[in-house]
This record gives sequence, C-alpha cells and structure tokens, in this order.
Amino acid sequence: MFAFLRRYVSTDLAIDLGTANTLIYVRGKGIVLDEPSVVAIRHEGGPNGKKTIQAVGAEAKAMLAQLNGFFRIVEQMSAVDTRGVEPLYTPLAAVQSAALRLRDDEVTEGDQRAANQLSAPAVEDGLYLVPKVIE
Repeated sequence: MFAFLRRYVSTDLAIDLGTANTLIYVRGKGIVLDEPSVVAIRHEGGPNGKKTIQAVGAEAKAMLAQLNGFFRIVEQMSAVDTRGVEPLYTPLAAVQSAALRLRDDEVTEGDQRAANQLSAPAVEDGLYLVPKVIE
C-alpha cells in the first residue's frame, strides 16, 4: 500500500521521539544521542513577550527538578496554618538575642582616618590614591 514511499525512506537513521527520552540511532554507530525530551523556554516581558530556548535535554531536566523542589517548598509553606500569627516587621524580631535585634545607629569609635591611612601606599588630601587600572 505504501510501497511508493520506500524510495524516500532510509534505514540508515532512526529517530525515536519517546515521551521521556529522544533517541537517535545511526546504522554502524548505534545510538548517538540519548537525551531527555525536555525544553526550557524563557519568557521575557510577560505572556506576549519574547520567548527563547533557555536549555534542552539534561540541562533542562535539571532545571525542571530544581523548579519542582521549589514548588514542594511553597506547598509545604502554604500548608502551614498561620491564623493568629502576627506578621513580623523584620525576621530579626523573632530572635531573642539582644545582639541581633535592631538598634539605633551610634558612633562607637572616633575619627581614625590618619591612623588608617598610614598603611596606605598613597594618600593625598586625606583620600586614598589608587593606580589607574583601565587605560
């Protein structure tokens, strides 16, 4: 029935677009490609913005695993009952140690510019001189 297609078909190359992995077989060489069938696409500028391929194969599969791990964390956090819990103005407010609590800024040491600049290679008018790096 499809005998007319035989002149267009070759048995030198076979491509298996499997659901998990894509395989490419070349006669005489065997399987030359065995990659996960995953493509990561980057969306820029919202749903109608530019779309580019970010990664393919094993690299995209690793990105998917990382993303799934993030979603698991979000699910766990969403499952926590937070009724009756007041939001903190800073995470440090939950820490009982006085050393980590927010405090007012206050100067604890005097001006030591002259002493600090004694070890500088070059100083002019109280400012550090640095060599020119970019020509």
